[in-house]
Amino acid sequence: MDYLMLVDKFNPIDMGFYDRVELTEVNGKFMEAQAGNRLRLLLKKAEADGIKLKIISAYRSFEYQQMLWEREVSHEMWGGLSYEKAVEKVGRTLALPGSSEHNTGLAVDLGREG
Repeated sequence: MDYLMLVDKFNPIDMGFYDRVELTEVNGKFMEAQAGNRLRLLLKKAEADGIKLKIISAYRSFEYQQMLWEREVSHEMWGGLSYEKAVEKVGRTLALPGSSEHNTGLAVDLGREG
């Protein structure tokens, strides 16, 4: 796997990428295999240091990212925004499908338990 890649709205992931990524499970979430192994080490070291971390979000499939996008845009439209304004607002914090680093399996959002 090529770990040096730029993923954003101007540089989306090619659809064939999803067939090439090897995933591994870490605490109920999925990550690219090597990144997942490193994440396990990080979580173990943090716990040894008295820090209990939880995985909030990790790998997201194209379909899951699409569902998140549509759900958030719909939510904003139900709140009274036009489609265009809803897309603009959601786009500030959520990437389009194929444009999220989470789609690579290399990104993880962590939080602290407790």
